Amino acid sequence: MRTRTSRCCVQALAILVGVAGASTSALAQGGWTVANLHPSNARASGVFASTPGMQAGFATFAGVENAALWSFTSASFQNLNPADAARSRINAIHDGQQAGLAVIGGVQRAVRWSGTSSSAVDLHPPSASASVVAAMTATHQGGSAVVGGQTRASLWSGTAASWVDLNPAGAASSRVFAMSSNTQVGVARFAGADRAGFWSGSASSWVDLHPPAGAINSLAAAATATQQGGYWSPSVGVQYAAVWSGSPGALTTLNPAVASSSFVAGMIDGLQVGSASVNGVARASLWAGSSESWEDLSLALAGSWGDTVAVAIATDGVTLTVSGFGFNNATNRNEALVWSRPIPAPGAAAVVIFAILRAGARTRRATS
Repeated sequence: MRTRTSRCCVQALAILVGVAGASTSALAQGGWTVANLHPSNARASGVFASTPGMQAGFATFAGVENAALWSFTSASFQNLNPADAARSRINAIHDGQQAGLAVIGGVQRAVRWSGTSSSAVDLHPPSASASVVAAMTATHQGGSAVVGGQTRASLWSGTAASWVDLNPAGAASSRVFAMSSNTQVGVARFAGADRAGFWSGSASSWVDLHPPAGAINSLAAAATATQQGGYWSPSVGVQYAAVWSGSPGALTTLNPAVASSSFVAGMIDGLQVGSASVNGVARASLWAGSSESWEDLSLALAGSWGDTVAVAIATDGVTLTVSGFGFNNATNRNEALVWSRPIPAPGAAAVVIFAILRAGARTRRATS
């Protein structure tokens, strides 16, 4: 029987009974420790964004998706669903703030929080019929808004009135999926094709990253100050994980030799996370900038699992954490997961990569 995830590439990029408990087990693959964050009585859960100390996403109770916040254990679960919301989800987190969406009065609205359900601030533009935040920095939020029936990449600075339309001239639609301190990263659709790219705060600043040859579609869903991560498609239904360094020609394809398809959903300096399809099963994945560096994170899971996806990565300079979700075959549901691994001391094999992490720890969202 084929297993499944609750989130397609664009959503893991939209943008997703029994008690899993807070059990944590140290496992052999790569020295990872894996914690299952699934809350008691939830039907499904997943992590879409993280910082070194927190994980954020959703938990579904009685068929209703609720914005969720954790700190490494199931018992730490906080429900951030606003009192007047039919459902909600967190897609981004940064320094004590969270952002995503809440459905209020039948309308999907971009929302930001400050750690509690009552702290929700509505970012929905007055002219929009729907909106969502997919990424954030300390001062800005990025995502999309549907205006006049057209999905438009969007940028906010904390209020609904601050909304900026980033849709490039000539684009049928566009979305922001990730942000660095100075760019917004995502996709715009031209002439029926999705094209990866990024902005610097205005529609006219759009930079097209679409590969110069061989690609029918591409999408960027992750960012650092100097690189963009996502995928490009050589054919319908196939994606190859990719990292760009600011231009179409500066492209590195990360698809592992054993994988039929893959994508990058999150990144920090020197490392990328996402998923790769091997023998028809999606496997949570970690890369260090090349296809040869691919690591299958699903091997660190105890029990029987179907599709798994790594969406977010963070570090405090001491511990590396990767967050996402997986389909637990035993419980027949998607469950929020976080992988943790100590950063090796100087002299270990990975010292070069993790020296980069110590020099500048960065965190990532993921998308709606």
